[in-house]
Amino acid sequence: MQDFSDDIINRVWEKAKVVPGVNSNLYRKDEHNAWIKRDNYANTKMPLSFGWCIEYIKPITSGGHPKIENLRPMHWENLDQPNTEKVCGKVTSYHDVNVYVNEKQLKRSLKEKKTQNEK
Repeated sequence: MQDFSDDIINRVWEKAKVVPGVNSNLYRKDEHNAWIKRDNYANTKMPLSFGWCIEYIKPITSGGHPKIENLRPMHWENLDQPNTEKVCGKVTSYHDVNVYVNEKQLKRSLKEKKTQNEK
């Protein structure tokens, strides 16, 4: 895991989703709606915890740059894995806990929601 300065960590934290009614200084969500906790940065030991890391949106190896615009907060179990075609994150939230995503169910519900919105 790459070392980032406290300033960069704080700036990336600010990019995470704020949830109304929840203290955004402590808890936010990543782009897969998984809960992350500010003081659990780089905590990658407990499955379904609130641990998070900083991920490059476009990896440096693919021509990405190390600027704040190319960084995002991500639940550690949702980090992109090289050589995979991940359609969705592995972890999302259900109420106030993190849960593993069943990708087939998620794809089906997204398709149903899209169909309903088109009517």
